[in-house]
Amino acid sequence: MRLRQLAISQSVIFFAPPEVHQSILNTRKQNRQGPIDSHDVVNWLLEQTCCNIEQLQPLYVSQGLEYCRRRVAAQRYEEAEYDAEESRAYLKVLEQPERYSLEELYAPDRKIKALPIQSNGNAEITEYVKRLNDLKASIRDTVDTVQALAHQEVEQEREVAIEVETVREVKKPHSAVASPQPLLHRDVKSFAETGRLVAGSHTCIQAFVALGKTAVGRRLGISDSATRSGLYITQDFSSTVVPDYSGLPRDEYSRPVHWVLWSVSANTALIVSDYEANALIPLIRDTFPPVTHLITYAAPITKSMLIFDNLDFFAIPHLPPNWRAPAWLVRDLGIFAGRTYLDYDRQHLAVCEALGLPLPIPITADLDREMPFSDHDHEDKPAEPFSPSPLLFMQEWLA
Repeated sequence: MRLRQLAISQSVIFFAPPEVHQSILNTRKQNRQGPIDSHDVVNWLLEQTCCNIEQLQPLYVSQGLEYCRRRVAAQRYEEAEYDAEESRAYLKVLEQPERYSLEELYAPDRKIKALPIQSNGNAEITEYVKRLNDLKASIRDTVDTVQALAHQEVEQEREVAIEVETVREVKKPHSAVASPQPLLHRDVKSFAETGRLVAGSHTCIQAFVALGKTAVGRRLGISDSATRSGLYITQDFSSTVVPDYSGLPRDEYSRPVHWVLWSVSANTALIVSDYEANALIPLIRDTFPPVTHLITYAAPITKSMLIFDNLDFFAIPHLPPNWRAPAWLVRDLGIFAGRTYLDYDRQHLAVCEALGLPLPIPITADLDREMPFSDHDHEDKPAEPFSPSPLLFMQEWLA
């Protein structure tokens, strides 16, 4: 970007980590506590460029002397292409040792010494060598350090080359044909307007029944108690690609859970696709009193995402001020969406029961008063894990 309209219709904002910010203040030397402007940033960049050039001067000298040495060898062994003796002598000049020992690089009395260059009357090479020797004399480091830095630079390049060869292989999913996008189904629309599921509807599928049709669900199974949960998904949410000839489930194309349609009267939640959520917003936005609420959700895969676990981050229309998501809904939604973090104070009992884990502490009357569970939540909680092998199920489902 050339920024020809800078300060007219274009502007630049600089972002820097704390260490760079402190380095800019140190470069300014005066008024180190004041604000930083573009002049300070440009001045710091020029200063860093000059410092890098000065640090690489020993390498430039070493490369220049090596160039002169090869030019002289090419003139001295002009018949190297035809004479075997001259060819071996010429290659001996071109070849450099593959590695140096630590003693050769750093020992005070055994550092690598550069051989003098005999220009053989070549005025151009003589001038180059003289200028390089003058530059080398002006550098604070000694000649031995120049050669050592050059060899260190070569070793670093080799290490970087090895790192580049390590390429992470990513397994890509098999190609598939996307399912056609249907219009908003009348059963989903009816649930949004009335808050009740249509009896016998094939559009709204119980979430754990759908989970049992996945490859993991077919192999490990789903318990009957989990299929009585009030969490459902739409047919459009579950259909992402056209099934192939094998008829096997394509778990790699499962949608992430982003929108949940909640009915307060029926205590039922319906997971919808992004397309369905976009079509439902005009239907329920201005409904008064609201029958259903479209809630945004994201499975907490990091600790900072636990704010979505309460299901009150954003909803259309707004949720009642004193509304709290049922414990069974947060638990089942987290299992289906692949949650990796949970609110321990509110969810550890429900999650332990769903996964078949022993309770970390005994349930007492005091604990019941502290836990924000209602009697309805206790009645809906399954008495058995959601799967015969819940831990193995979650391990493979999350992977």
